[in-house]
Amino acid sequence: MKALIWLALTFVGLVAVASCGSGKSEASATESCNKQREAQRQCFNAAVFAACVKCQEECGNDCLQTETCPLMFHCR
Repeated sequence: MKALIWLALTFVGLVAVASCGSGKSEASATESCNKQREAQRQCFNAAVFAACVKCQEECGNDCLQTETCPLMFHCR
């Protein structure tokens, strides 16, 4: 029984690590979005910035922006 529990916990841990490997830290995501905001200030507001940070945290370099204004973000 203990072996089965250990195996289940190991599997859950591996899945958790594998699923969050591509995102950025909050600080790194904020830095990336600050650079984008400087380059495209006219299309950034508080909501766009928050969406940018969320996408960067979830997707990292796989976060893409649309060519709309205001900008929108999604994972590749």
